[in-house]
Formats: sequence, C-alpha cells, structure tokens
Amino acid sequence: MKKTIQSIVILSFLLTHLLCSIAQAHEVYINTSKVEHTINLPQQEMAFDSFGYNAFISLDLSDALSLSFSRGEWTQKKDNHEVLVGDMAIRSVGSAAHYSINDAWYLSLFYDKWQDSIQAHNKKHHLKVYDEYNHAKSYTVMVN
Repeated sequence: MKKTIQSIVILSFLLTHLLCSIAQAHEVYINTSKVEHTINLPQQEMAFDSFGYNAFISLDLSDALSLSFSRGEWTQKKDNHEVLVGDMAIRSVGSAAHYSINDAWYLSLFYDKWQDSIQAHNKKHHLKVYDEYNHAKSYTVMVN
C-alpha cells in the first residue's frame, strides 16, 4: 500500500508539471482515509479498519471545458490467529466532464463506479464462511 501511495504521489507531481503547460487551471489532491466495517459471523464478529487513499485530478482545458478523474482504494487482510482469515477490498473510480456554452448553458456528464468485497475463510477446513460482493455504477447527465 505504501508503494502504491508513493507511486501516485510521484505520478501526480509529474502530471501536474506536464499539465501546467497545456491546461489553464488544474487541481490535484491525494488523501488517506480509514474505512471501518464489522461483519457478524456465528459465535464471533470480525472488524476491519482499513486505511486507503483517494486521488483526484481536475483540469480546465479551456474556458468552456473541464475534466476530472478520481480513484480510491482500501484493502485489508485480517487474521484473528485462531480459525478465521478475512479480506476486505474497496475500489472506486469516477470521471466528469463539464462544458459551458456562452456561460448560459451548462452540460455535465458524470460516471462513478464502486465495488467492494468482503470474505472470511476458515483456515482449518479451507471453507468460505462469509462472502459479500457489491458493485454499483452511476451515470448522470445534467443540463442547466
């Protein structure tokens, strides 16, 4: 995870330097956050508290057009040193485009994708005792 964050920081600095020459304005940020989730299993519960990152870049390509992109990831492997091993993975990506026509009409397009999975395995018997997978996509168009 640390190597991933370092790679993203280096990439964002390089992109920022490159885009300064082609974009009118831009914004780049990277943050870390913590996701907490508890699953209830028969006779025990497993608590996850994963640290992850979110990266965002926004580019004003002209007075009328701007683009933005985001990506986030949170993962954790949890071993209770008894019987269970758990894995949690959350990933999100997003993008947006905003277009202005004579500062009178605005068109915005958004795309977001989220997926998470949580699994718990019994180490002794190699059985999956919990398996949850969720994913969602969102498409939005706004005209005003």
